[in-house]
Amino acid sequence: MIHLTDELMSKHSTFKIGGVAKNVYIPESLEEFKGLYSNEFIVIGNGSNILFGDGIIETPIIITTKMNKFYIDGEKIIAECGALIINIALSAAKNGLSGLEFAGSIPATIGGCVYMNAGAHGGQMSNIVESTEVLKENIGLRGASATRTYIINNAQHEFGYRTSIFQHTKEIILATNLKLKQDNPNKIIFRMNEHLENRKKNQPIGQPSDGSIFKKLDGISAGQLIEECGLKGYTIGGAQVSQRHAGFIVNIGNASAQNVLNLIEFIKNKVYEEKGIKLEEEIRYIQ
Repeated sequence: MIHLTDELMSKHSTFKIGGVAKNVYIPESLEEFKGLYSNEFIVIGNGSNILFGDGIIETPIIITTKMNKFYIDGEKIIAECGALIINIALSAAKNGLSGLEFAGSIPATIGGCVYMNAGAHGGQMSNIVESTEVLKENIGLRGASATRTYIINNAQHEFGYRTSIFQHTKEIILATNLKLKQDNPNKIIFRMNEHLENRKKNQPIGQPSDGSIFKKLDGISAGQLIEECGLKGYTIGGAQVSQRHAGFIVNIGNASAQNVLNLIEFIKNKVYEEKGIKLEEEIRYIQ
């Protein structure tokens, strides 16, 4: 178990933004995690799709990235919650398993991907998740959760567009079972490379960001709406609407969380004024 005190959360965020957390715990196994966890904690993965506040974060944080084992069993992959989805996708491709091509460039853990029902390029987690091992919600007694686990099937995840049941409970994803399909490894890798090239061409690779800030609405791209409102490149402090893809906000240098929040609010107001559409954030705010 790794225990960090007064830790800068900008070091654990793809946005490179965040204040100081009083206590951060990094369990190195599922058993360590189950022995530690209670509802007193905030649990995160690789820090994508998360905006940390600028101030002191008093609530203790657990980071899952050391719980990263996964293995292949036929057409299935069983992965601990902290395994990076990029690593799982690459391993699947090399072993001739198709279904994860969409995830080959998502900088998140599989736990985070299930939590968000992450997707890209026409694919999403709900298409491939067979079951998940879950740690039950408890009343805050550390250690009491160690044996309180159960398995849910795909339907019980209540997947929706960028959502799942886990966004409405304090239950925790421990491990997930994916069901994939056999295919030619070269074809799978070709499709993954196509997606990666498309991402490089159309998204702000190399700049700190949180991915897409807003959800699609009835199939309409938020980035398209934002661009039509003339907001590409609009900047508040160190936060900027990406000049490459208006659905992204990028940190162009020492952006604060407040800069990002102010920019989000400005974008939402502008799109509502001009389009009559209310945008909804995709990111999770932790303060």
